[in-house]
Amino acid sequence: MALTRKFLKAMGIEDEKIEQIIEAHSESVTALKEQIDVANEKADKAVELESKLAKTEKELESAKAGSKKDDYEKLKAEYEGYRQKVEKDRSEALKRDAMKKLLVEIGIGERQAGKLVNHIDLSAIEIEEDGAIKNIDEVKKTQKEEWGDFIGKSTTISNGEVETPPRDSKPHDEELRALEDMDMADYIKFREGK
Repeated sequence: MALTRKFLKAMGIEDEKIEQIIEAHSESVTALKEQIDVANEKADKAVELESKLAKTEKELESAKAGSKKDDYEKLKAEYEGYRQKVEKDRSEALKRDAMKKLLVEIGIGERQAGKLVNHIDLSAIEIEEDGAIKNIDEVKKTQKEEWGDFIGKSTTISNGEVETPPRDSKPHDEELRALEDMDMADYIKFREGK
C-alpha cells in the first residue's frame, strides 16, 4: 500500500499534517534509495573482487602444479624489475633528502630548498652508506655557485646575527618583491634572461 495524500485524507488527517508526513516520508525514501545505491555498488565490487580472487586462485594452483615454467620466469622477471624500481626510487629519495639538507645547510630556506631539489640533476650525486653525500665539499661549492641568489645574507654583530639592511632605493625593493612572488620556473627564466 502506498502512502499517498488521498490515503492520508481518507484517514481524516488535516492538510497541513499531510504535507509534513509526505515530506518526512519522501526524505526517508530518498535516504533508503541512497543506501540501496551504495549497497549495489558494494555488491558489484564484491562480484568483481570474487572474480579476481578466482582468477588468482587458478593462477596459484597452476603455479603450484609447476606446469607453467614460463609463468614462473615471467613472474620472476616482473619481480626483479619491481625490485630494481624500488631500489632506484629509494636511492632517489635518499639523494633528494640529502641534497635538500645540504641546501638548507648552506643557507637556503627549507621551503625553497624543497623546490630547488626538483631542478638539480641528482644522477651525478653519490650517497655513502650512512646517507651522506660523497665529495660533500665539492657539491656544496657547486650548489652555492648555482643557487647563491637564494642564500640569505647576514652580518654578524657582537650580540647576534642580524640581516643585512636593504638598500634605500625603491627599484631594489620592488625587484626583491618581484623575486619573492616568483615560482622556481619563473626564477630560472629570470636568471637565464640576465
